[in-house]
Amino acid sequence: LTLHAKLAMAANRYDVARQSLERALAVDPKAAYAQFLYGMAAYMNNEMKEALPRFRRARELAPRDARAALYLGLTTESVGQPADAMALYREAVRLDRASGKPQADTLLPGARLLLLLNQLEESEGWLREAVQLAPKSRDAHFDLARVLLKKGDPSTAAAEGEFSLTLSEGVTTDAAIHYLLIRAWQQAGASDKAAMHASVIRAL
Repeated sequence: LTLHAKLAMAANRYDVARQSLERALAVDPKAAYAQFLYGMAAYMNNEMKEALPRFRRARELAPRDARAALYLGLTTESVGQPADAMALYREAVRLDRASGKPQADTLLPGARLLLLLNQLEESEGWLREAVQLAPKSRDAHFDLARVLLKKGDPSTAAAEGEFSLTLSEGVTTDAAIHYLLIRAWQQAGASDKAAMHASVIRAL
């Protein structure tokens, strides 16, 4: 049933996934993975109020699962509770590190929220850890560039941004990177480089 639900979610049939997972949980209400997928079916369909209690239950069933903490954090942030979300991101990162196989993707949501909260030093620390774990992650390098720019280091931010543009692993768009590089190079006093990225934006 969980495999059937995953295939349904891959096909954007969240209604089918929900039905499969409800049947699975009726058979075994303590099935942590099925409960996690039950939350994902709602989360991926942008049903955050439904996802919230499902991920809470997944956390109860598998308190050492970093994914459950991470997605509960993402859902909590989406419903406008940043402080609670940040606590969950910290817990997800702690669990991920304790597993011995930390993932860069576990660090990124918390690092972005720290940036929004203007906690720049900690955000930078998480992102530097992320780029060490995933040196080819476009998203991690782009987010690091954003933090460096906000910290007042446009030249280093531009270097990170230019490097992120050469990478393909991630979801950050070329346009987002070019916009950041326009600002970074302008602040660094390199108006010619900023103009070059502006011309690329116009051609997109």
